[in-house]
Amino acid sequence: MKVQAAQLHKALDQLSSVYFITGEEIFQKEEACHKIRKKTYEQGYQEHIIYHIEQGFDWQVLESMINYPSLFSDKQCIELRIYETGQITRQAEKILSLWLNKKTNHHILLFVFSKFTKAMEKSAWFSMLEPNSTWIPVWKIEGRALIQWLNERVKQIGLTISYDALMLLAENTEGNLLAASQEIEKLPLILEHKKVTMQDITQLVEDSAQYDIFKLIDAFLKGDTKQVLRIFNYLQADATEWLNVVWVMSRELRILLHLSDLLHQGDFLDQAIYTIANLQKIPIFLMKKKRHDYLACLNRLNVITLKKGILYLVSLETLFKTGQYQCAKRGLLSFILVLSNPKQPFYDLLPDEFNASF
Repeated sequence: MKVQAAQLHKALDQLSSVYFITGEEIFQKEEACHKIRKKTYEQGYQEHIIYHIEQGFDWQVLESMINYPSLFSDKQCIELRIYETGQITRQAEKILSLWLNKKTNHHILLFVFSKFTKAMEKSAWFSMLEPNSTWIPVWKIEGRALIQWLNERVKQIGLTISYDALMLLAENTEGNLLAASQEIEKLPLILEHKKVTMQDITQLVEDSAQYDIFKLIDAFLKGDTKQVLRIFNYLQADATEWLNVVWVMSRELRILLHLSDLLHQGDFLDQAIYTIANLQKIPIFLMKKKRHDYLACLNRLNVITLKKGILYLVSLETLFKTGQYQCAKRGLLSFILVLSNPKQPFYDLLPDEFNASF
């Protein structure tokens, strides 16, 4: 049975023994794989095993998997990722034929092809497996189909979008479905309304180009808590490496601590900045741009707060490294907001729905 990727969720109401995912559009292929893995797991196939099939692969491994029960689960989903250098050999055909003859509901085979040719479609092994299979071919989405795909993705997150906004989104993501999906996922984090307009997409594109870790640090130095929250939302939706945020934040606190020390020793501001820039190997013009922000930050934070802040960041680093991401992200956001404006409790700044985004 051939099924379009967009209709796969309906076809999964009843599992097949074999799944074929073919085509060269990577995002749709990986999304289809994820849906099949999730559904098979829910149906009791709680062991998922992946084999990467390249030239020289020993297919007897698959035979052993099929003939001998697992110690961990009586049902298994076996994923076979077949690359261009790999092939279904005669040995593989024999093993697949044996599996088909003794087929039970203990194994599901998921084939993922990096390239699927007409010769493969006409092969004996495909003809043998195809009657028991669900085949999901994925194609590059273009033109009107791309607009429809984007519109459906927006609907899935509970929003609506104008046609001109859709066109602008399609133009800026240039048919890259992964990039488009990531941009759409950011929308609920930054919008206070349900209708996405062209202005919203324009702002999204501009913010995506501008917002990064260093812009977050700049907002912290300025004490702009609203901007801190806005940029943090973007970073959260953009698969940010949060340890990098911790390290850059720690560096800024050390710079502030050193700057405070030099100013108390009688150095002029420009002299102190020049000294720190040389020690830290930071371009002097970058630090000079932030000279007034550094002073404003020192006016609201004392030395004790800076020292405690550095120690707190060490504890957050440990949380991130041990996989406690949600707790660490909450702690990091709260910490930056408090240091941005110590007089305003950070929880007063958070919209009601913000916690749901963690």
